[in-house]
Amino acid sequence: MKKQKLTLIIFLSLTIIIYSAWGVLKWYKDTKEEKEILKQIKSYKYIDNNILTETKSGRENKSYIDFSKLTKENADTVGWLTVENTEIDYPIVQTRDNNYYLSHSFLKKENEAGSIFLDYRNNLNDIQKNTVIYGHARIDGSMFGSLENILNDKNEHIISLSTPTYNSKWQIFSAYTIAKESYYLKTMFINDTSYQKFIDKILQRSQIKFDTDMTNVDNILTLSTCKDNLSHRIVVHAKLIEKESIN
Repeated sequence: MKKQKLTLIIFLSLTIIIYSAWGVLKWYKDTKEEKEILKQIKSYKYIDNNILTETKSGRENKSYIDFSKLTKENADTVGWLTVENTEIDYPIVQTRDNNYYLSHSFLKKENEAGSIFLDYRNNLNDIQKNTVIYGHARIDGSMFGSLENILNDKNEHIISLSTPTYNSKWQIFSAYTIAKESYYLKTMFINDTSYQKFIDKILQRSQIKFDTDMTNVDNILTLSTCKDNLSHRIVVHAKLIEKESIN
């Protein structure tokens, strides 16, 4: 009997070791593949250091994104997202659900790193009250892995979101960690009163007091990522402060 128990323990231990090793190897494989894909994709974003433009958020170099090349690689491309003081600088994709791009790369290959993707209920061509974008928090800081930086910095943070038809700026007004839920993921509201209650709630939740005014005439951009083995979420909300059409 003791010999059987020992054999079982050894078998279970070896199984755990093999499974863990497989998990680590897959993580490195997916991470390497993700970086190779993004290296190519990010070459489609051009920054002209010789041109400075005046924006409400200050002076900055002019950037151009070749959406024709991006959509050729992936027709699901709807925009490009950049968050100041983080490593977030990625194309945004969208499909018919919020599951596919949790486990598929920009090139639609199975990859646990996933992609940065827009909620299927939103439309960047017709901005709603709350536009939601998701991404994994990778331990190497990729995807939304550096979104947590916002929770440790009281300075003003600007999010840039570009589409084939416009460039926009969003100013962060709320950032917090919360247990897994769906309240902050609402995209539609019955009336201005319900929307104002939503604004008051997410303002109250913020771990940082940002010097940003919010009213129910403002549009919100919400970034959401996982934390602590999926049991919690890091959430960042920003309001639209500038939108410029691309001729």
